Amino acid sequence: MNGNFNGVQLRRIASLKTDEDAPGFTRTAFRALGGANRKLEDMLHLGESALLILSDREIEGRIVRFEGDIHRGYEITIEAKKSG
Repeated sequence: MNGNFNGVQLRRIASLKTDEDAPGFTRTAFRALGGANRKLEDMLHLGESALLILSDREIEGRIVRFEGDIHRGYEITIEAKKSG
């Protein structure tokens, strides 16, 4: 699937998984496939605001984990407060 992460277009998003971490919070992890993405790398900082926009939903929170691999792409985890 395609999406937008903090204003950076991502063409290949895979492995989207959302879990309840602690009461009142969710963690959503996803993988952005492809080669190096300097714009994405520049914004990956723990605790920074994060907004992932997909065709069917938006996930807003803060970056709590990220990992980059030249062959597997980037794996990013966003923690968000549950709404409601």
